[in-house]
Amino acid sequence: MSETALVEVGLAILGVLLTVIGYFLSQKDAKQEELIKDLYRKHEADERELTHLRIQIADGYHKKPEIDSKIEKLEKSIIEGFKHLGERFDSRFDLMAKALTEHITHEDRRGQ
Repeated sequence: MSETALVEVGLAILGVLLTVIGYFLSQKDAKQEELIKDLYRKHEADERELTHLRIQIADGYHKKPEIDSKIEKLEKSIIEGFKHLGERFDSRFDLMAKALTEHITHEDRRGQ
């Protein structure tokens, strides 16, 4: 075979190899494109579901009457707690005042 024939055969083989490689790459690209489309469709579906769930959660989280009821209970608890605390301070103050008065009276009697 002549040198020109070898070059032509080599170029033909190279052309066939490039064609085969191009075919496989295009197949791979087509598969990746389909995977990307599937992923995008799934993302859109997930986004719709998430939006729907957010609306449901926001809608049913706390209704105004429920919040008002909880605030009223908290307010009553605080008022009763401070009232009880005030009563305890008053009783402790009364005991301290009585003990101090008795002590002063006792000291006055000792001093006379």
